[in-house]
Amino acid sequence: MIKDFLTTQAINLQSAAMNIMTQEFDPGVTVQSDAPFLPALRTAAGWAMALGLVFTVIIVIIGGVLISLGKVSNTPGNQSRGFMVLLFSLIGAAVIAGASAIVYFGTSIALSSGTAAAMAPVASVGQLGLLG
Repeated sequence: MIKDFLTTQAINLQSAAMNIMTQEFDPGVTVQSDAPFLPALRTAAGWAMALGLVFTVIIVIIGGVLISLGKVSNTPGNQSRGFMVLLFSLIGAAVIAGASAIVYFGTSIALSSGTAAAMAPVASVGQLGLLG
């Protein structure tokens, strides 16, 4: 009986949340990108991304050294650690390299069913570089 009640309440709460999400609501807030600190913030983000890629290359080299040491000294523990370091560093490099594209994609999603002129323009390949 309690389980049925909780299930019914959960379904009602979910349908209410979906009802709120489907309603069009405009709070009247516009994005202003003319703050005086934004150019410095963009430059710092570009530096952080470049530094992250440099550290990722260093970590890939460390992973390669671990793999080779594991092969030479016949210790499979070092070899498997090296492969894990290599795998996670390459995943990290892909995330860092694609960060600006991910941010642009997230900011260009239309949250309401406005006109096509109000939607963000599609980015060209040249615009998806580093943030700096």
